[in-house]
Amino acid sequence: MEEVFLSFLIILSAGLFFSEIFRRLHLPYVTALIIGGIVIGPLGLNMIRITEALSFFGAIGVIFLMLMAGMEIKVEMLTKTAICFHSAHSSGCLL
Repeated sequence: MEEVFLSFLIILSAGLFFSEIFRRLHLPYVTALIIGGIVIGPLGLNMIRITEALSFFGAIGVIFLMLMAGMEIKVEMLTKTAICFHSAHSSGCLL
């Protein structure tokens, strides 16, 4: 049980550390969390051992990352992209 809390503390610390660095570099928050996970995870420094509890928290983290990524999307950009897509699709149909 103590190992889960220690792993969770390492994950939170890495998230805070990388988000602060990325904030100073004016880079997205979501990217900081992903890079932090890669660095401390099995593909990086292998600082934590994955347990069932951490897998559960990881699933919740993926949902949180999708929410954060969705919040960073600007509606104006989506409408501009949709207009370009429809015009390209219409011109392709005419050929």
